[in-house]
Amino acid sequence: IIHPISSSPPAPLTSPQQSLQQPPPSEKLSYASGSSLYKRGTIVLAPNLSRHDSAAFLKVVETLGFLGRDAAHITPENFGLFIHCLRMMLEASMDGGKYSTPIQSLNITSPTSPNKQTGNSSSNASSKQFHVPHENSQKQRKANEDIGGDLTESEEKMSDQEKLANCYVDASLQLLNICAQLQARAANIYKDWSETNENIKIDETATKTTELWSKYWRPLMQAIARMACDCRRLIRKQALEALGTAFRVPALGELMIPADWEDCFAEVLFPLLSRLLTGSPPISPMDPIGMEEARIRAIQLACKVLLGNLTKITSLKSFPDLFLRLFDLMDQFLEENACSDLLVEVIQESLKNCLLVCENFGVFQDPIEGLKAEISGRLEALTVKHSNSANSKVAL
Repeated sequence: IIHPISSSPPAPLTSPQQSLQQPPPSEKLSYASGSSLYKRGTIVLAPNLSRHDSAAFLKVVETLGFLGRDAAHITPENFGLFIHCLRMMLEASMDGGKYSTPIQSLNITSPTSPNKQTGNSSSNASSKQFHVPHENSQKQRKANEDIGGDLTESEEKMSDQEKLANCYVDASLQLLNICAQLQARAANIYKDWSETNENIKIDETATKTTELWSKYWRPLMQAIARMACDCRRLIRKQALEALGTAFRVPALGELMIPADWEDCFAEVLFPLLSRLLTGSPPISPMDPIGMEEARIRAIQLACKVLLGNLTKITSLKSFPDLFLRLFDLMDQFLEENACSDLLVEVIQESLKNCLLVCENFGVFQDPIEGLKAEISGRLEALTVKHSNSANSKVAL
């Protein structure tokens, strides 16, 4: 139904962890923002998707919803394939189905009751009727059948394009719900499977990313972050709420090791922030207010994740690179023409808060004691540059 142009098999969900080299003690650490460690991630789940048939896509979404509601259908053997299919369908649903077959090549009719059908019955029977089997829509459809199935005048006048767009909204929300539910249950699923399957063992001494993060949490959270970059405001809002909820799952903070958090910023949070920049191509140029809201929530989320897991994150050798990458992204937001006064204030306060909390926790000790001076100087320079009045200078 939907397949990459390349004929090669799907790439594994995990990626090899890059090795970190500890600099010799005698050498002074350089804080130039040139490290590529935190620039490797991408927000795109399935590149090079070809066109897909909308009716088939919606049927697959229905099937995934059925499988995702009952954990009995998902096993250790098919979990990876299920997640891969889920991510592919989610990418296909982006921006209201931008990969779908052009509407003029489809025969779309609204559902009508038998007593209102006219013309050739075989033609009506062969026409495609698009719907997503959502619980609310099923109840509404049953209610319509009980009263004779009569459609309202507004429904009859609704264009085929509007009907299809509404179906894709429902499909995107259903896919997002599947991702959120699986992410919340991932720790328990992994624990249960590790107790019954000898091929799944929890490695308490892992020095690289854990299997729980790389195979369960990361692909699902990447999918949720991807939907936060949708051109539709409703989808963006729901996805950012789901991503915030995902980071509040207690098991996430308890079971993730420092290397997992490094990968989380590199593969989930920083790609999300990078995509929300108004660079080419813009996500939703006709909705500047909604896009500003998305940027603010994503920036605040990234800072909350950093401060909420500070002990593990600051134990990373790459912590200076992480902190500088976050600062560089904030700087890029400030440099954009679309950056409003509210966004400037949020960015400045978020960076200031991160800096003060790190200082209070004694993070800026040898060998990274010079990091505070550099960040403080750059933040002060940004504040002076982007403030509307000289009195709004941030006190450090």
